[in-house]
Amino acid sequence: MFKFKNPAISFFCAKSFTSPFFFFTYLIVSKSSGIITNFFNYFDFFAN
Repeated sequence: MFKFKNPAISFFCAKSFTSPFFFFTYLIVSKSSGIITNFFNYFDFFAN
């Protein structure tokens, strides 16, 4: 699926596709932050 250098990021990313809770949490956060179109930048932000 998606692979990131940060294991925690890969874990959350995988969870977001397998768990509705993580998926909706991402949607809420991304929508409120206006970064739905910047999916990968969203993860890069936490990786740095």
